[in-house]
Amino acid sequence: MQQLGKAVQAAVNEPKVKQKLLQLGLEPAGTTPEAFSKFVQDETGRVSTLVRARNIRVD
Repeated sequence: MQQLGKAVQAAVNEPKVKQKLLQLGLEPAGTTPEAFSKFVQDETGRVSTLVRARNIRVD
């Protein structure tokens, strides 16, 4: 997993890749697998709370 993380981080730091990600509205950020996992968990909790509070349903 660390080898994949390093490869992704190297790709994200390439100027052409970074520029394309920005054009797509993404924020390129190199991070560790552990930090990314925490980010995903935090975002999942935040969005879940919003979905429940707004009673959002998928049709």
